[in-house]
Amino acid sequence: MRIAQTESAMNSDQLSNGGDDVLAAISTISDCMKCPSERAQYDQWLTRENGQLMEHWSVNCPDCGYVNTQKHERW
Repeated sequence: MRIAQTESAMNSDQLSNGGDDVLAAISTISDCMKCPSERAQYDQWLTRENGQLMEHWSVNCPDCGYVNTQKHERW
């Protein structure tokens, strides 16, 4: 069940990820993959790294402590 969602377009002056340009980001509060909590935060963002677009995502659950972060080439 999706509880809350926010979207924004950002530039590197507004948000940075290790020096990479963040182009867009979205956050969602939803069900955890590891426990019954409905408070896990899912984040997705796009960065430009050396001319490539990279898609990143992370999951953080405040109840069980589950954390997972990944990235892959988008285009």
